[in-house]
Amino acid sequence: SMGCRIPNVHVSFRRRRELTGDHGFTLVEVLVALAIAAVAMVALFRAAAQSTSATVSVENHLAATALARSLLLDAAQKPMAEPFSRKGEADGLGYAISAGAISGAAGRLAPRGMTLYDVKVTVTWAPRGRGSRSATSWAWAIAQPCWRRRNR
Repeated sequence: SMGCRIPNVHVSFRRRRELTGDHGFTLVEVLVALAIAAVAMVALFRAAAQSTSATVSVENHLAATALARSLLLDAAQKPMAEPFSRKGEADGLGYAISAGAISGAAGRLAPRGMTLYDVKVTVTWAPRGRGSRSATSWAWAIAQPCWRRRNR
């Protein structure tokens, strides 16, 4: 018996979609859409990570500035009879502060009966995930009354 033979007719994919009413997406279209979405997501995550890193950096600088300002104000309120240098740590930040009388022409700019002191503060911290340390320095000139030791 001779079976029913289907003729070898080539029907294009688009024509077949039109004939069957199938309006779905092809595998290639889905893969291209996923690739575009993946590239967009990577760019979005990188931008978020950079934003977080910038925020942490600004927070570190603000904390360092607040500590330096506090150390400078503390130094300005205490009498400085002699040069001094001190190191320490506060709130995860390292600091070094030093002060000494300014001599020469610049030192003579102080009002009569006052001594001009050069106060320097350096604040350091270790950024998250990095071994290196960042440092920020401040310098301030402070005029104070001459504190002389009395010989007894």
